[in-house]
This record gives sequence, structure tokens and C-alpha cells, in this order.
Amino acid sequence: RYGQLAAKQKRAWHNFADPLLRGLASPNQEPVWRVVDTCRMVGTVNDQFDSHGRAGENASVVVEVRGDGFLPQQVRRLVGTALAMVHGWIPYEVEHGKGDSNNDNDKTQTNLWTQYFLNPNFQIETVLAPADRLYLADSRFHFEESRTSGKGLFETDICGKVIHLNVTKDDATATDHSLPNEWIQCTLSRQLQGGQSLEDRWLGETREVAAPRIGRSIHQLKQQTASSSTFIDPIQLRAASPMYMDVLNKLRGIVTGGKWPETSVARSSVILQSGEAAAPQETMMSSGKAGSFTVINPQRIRELQQTNTNSDYTTPVPLGNQLFPELAEAIFDLERNILSGSQLGTVVEDNESLRVVAENSMNIDSKDDNSNDGACGVGWNTGSTHCAVNCNAQFTPHVDSGRGAGQSLSVIVGLGDYNGGELMVEGIASDIRYQPLRFNGWTLRHWTNPYQGERFSLVWFTPEPK
Repeated sequence: RYGQLAAKQKRAWHNFADPLLRGLASPNQEPVWRVVDTCRMVGTVNDQFDSHGRAGENASVVVEVRGDGFLPQQVRRLVGTALAMVHGWIPYEVEHGKGDSNNDNDKTQTNLWTQYFLNPNFQIETVLAPADRLYLADSRFHFEESRTSGKGLFETDICGKVIHLNVTKDDATATDHSLPNEWIQCTLSRQLQGGQSLEDRWLGETREVAAPRIGRSIHQLKQQTASSSTFIDPIQLRAASPMYMDVLNKLRGIVTGGKWPETSVARSSVILQSGEAAAPQETMMSSGKAGSFTVINPQRIRELQQTNTNSDYTTPVPLGNQLFPELAEAIFDLERNILSGSQLGTVVEDNESLRVVAENSMNIDSKDDNSNDGACGVGWNTGSTHCAVNCNAQFTPHVDSGRGAGQSLSVIVGLGDYNGGELMVEGIASDIRYQPLRFNGWTLRHWTNPYQGERFSLVWFTPEPK
């Protein structure tokens, strides 16, 4: 970008990308951070005229969207969502109150775009407009405009000479169009005259199905972010399996002593730390009672070093192992217990959908994990080299950095006395409280639902060797 455009603010457009991109459209990935310079109505197109040359009743509004580049479906979802707002099917603003107050003076109006749709902390559906009316009007490149004296990409030929379209009166339907964009607009309008019923059907489905579903999602997010209760009655919760208690007690001892290590900058970037909902979490993190750190399994790393001489599995001992060696040992003992026969939920993905299935870890076919065992010889069910240890950390939508070493799936489990806090994987919620789940954190966007109470989570994984 050059000139004044270089100073434009980038925003996270992950909610406007094709959902099939999944982890490629994660808000912690740079490609989804884009700039939309303008989105505005620039005219109308009407190809129906009466005998006096007057326009008919039906006209198409021309909306121009300019930006530094667009994600697949971004413009269609931007226009579709805006159109739903214009019709009143999706609110433009949402009302937020302070805590549980019913006083109107404590309520504020928040723009829906910045609060939810463009917020990297939230994953929410947007309305997809039909593709038939979309076209690329221009593409500007500094080097190209320098060669053509400022002319647009589609205004000149390969030699930089200005192009003049020869459009007859008949082709232009009684209007002389000298510019390529006008000719394209009228051509599209004529071609789509017979498809009005399809667009009416789309409008009906948006009004009756998509918009109410989005409205329910927004209401749910409002309820979740407004909740500030931290008291949980343990009697109402499912009892923990005895095999988790050793690790849980050690984790609680660290929190009680305020000894939780400082969270790394990279890990902090995907933990919710802004806004009222995160204020208690920030306080706990600064007091050594919340955050995230990593421990390693030295025994598993030595095994990999012996069996994979072509790969460098040298890993420095992290601070977590130095401070809490007994905890690290207990964590990988717990993993072995989970792998020895626990029922695991598994997020299974195909080209267009995801589903969660339950299976016994001892009966998992190694071919089902999409791993590249031939490259690194690392089997999923033989244990992991690393474990992320999280306390009272609400993660925002992200994908894990790096790539699993022949182990595309990670295993996660939640511990403690809490309600909510489900793991969300591409919009699918899974209760992981003492219910281990394996999923591909390197390619699927995942995050934590809001929760109340004391929440720990363990994520076992094997990163790519250096």
C-alpha cells in the first residue's frame, strides 16, 4: 500500500471469509487482517425503459467496495450482512447493560460491526449474498499506474494505451456506455432479469432462517460476556474421576501459592485480555493465579531422538519443568492413563463438515489421524512430547502455531469446578470437563466459551522438530 492508504487500520475479517477455509481464516493469522477503504453506493442500473425513455420500477443499486485485497466470500458476506441490517432483520446496534442492572441509564448502544463481526475474539456467522452480481471492477498496482500515467488496470491494454469499448445502442439498451464498468453492470443486469425468483428465495431464507440464527448467536454472546458470577456449587457438578485428582491438587496448590508462571507473549496474544469480561482474568494473571505455561516429557523426547536420527528433537527444559517437576511427571502419567483406555471424543473433519465421535483410544486406527508417520515416525497413541497447562484462561479463536510432528491431533481435557467453558472447534461445542477430546488444533479454529468458576485445561501435543 502506498500514500494515505498505508495508514488505514486493518481489521479482522475472519467472520466474512469462506467457512471452508477453517484455520486458514483464523483471526490469529495475518491474511485475515485486511483494510476496507470504502463500501458505498455509487449509482443504480436500470435496463428497462418505456417508450418515452423513462426508467421502469425495478433498479439495481451498485455498491462499490474498495480495499487492499479480499478474502474468498468477503465482499458477498459484507454486502449480504449489510442488506440484512437495512431490512431490519439483523440489528445495527446492540444494547449492553452494566452487570445485571435493569436501569436504562446504565445501558449503552454498541455498533454490531465492531463489537462482534470484526472482533477477533468472536466467531460468528454472517450472511452470504448470491455471487451472480459480483464482479471485479478494477485492481490498482503502483508499478502499473506508473507505467500507464495513472490509468486503471482495465482502462489500458498491454501497451498502456487507453481502451475504448464500441458498444452499440442495442447492446446498451438505449444508453451509450463508454466505460467498461457501466457496460458490465448493464450486461449483468440483463442476464439476471430471469433470476428474480432465485433472489427472492434467498431474501426469504435470509429473513426467515439465517438472520434469526445470527440474532440468537448475538444474544448468546451478550449473555456470556455479561455474566460475571464466579461462584459454583460443586454439588451441581459431575464428580472428577480419581485419576485426575493428583494433577488437579498440584495445580490448585500452585494457584493458592500465587506461583503460576508468567504467560509468554505468543500465548498471551490468544487469551482474552481486553474488555470488562476479561478484567478479573487480567487481575488473576498478574497475581500468579492464571495464565498458561508448557511442560515437556523428557522420556518421550529421548525415545524420538533414538528412533528419528534425521530430525532434531533437542528441546530446552522449560521453566515449567524446572519449577514443578512433580507436576510435569503427573501430567504425562495422566496422558498415559487416558490413552490406555479412556473414551475419547474426536473431532472428525471432511471437506465440508465436522462431527464429534466417541471412541476407545485403544481402538483408534493410526491411519485415521491424518498423520505423516512415514516422515517422523511419531504415532499419536504413543504419547506426546509437550503439554500446555492453562489456568482460568479464556482463549480467543485461533489455530496453533507450527505443525504437529506426524501427529496432526492434540488431546485436551478440562479440570476443576466450573460451568460453561466448552471447547469450540469451528463452531462445534464440546464439554471437555473430565472428558478428553482430540482435534486438529493446527488447522481448525478453536476457542473457549465463557465460564464461571475454577477452570484448568491440559493440551498434549507434539510440535514439529527443528
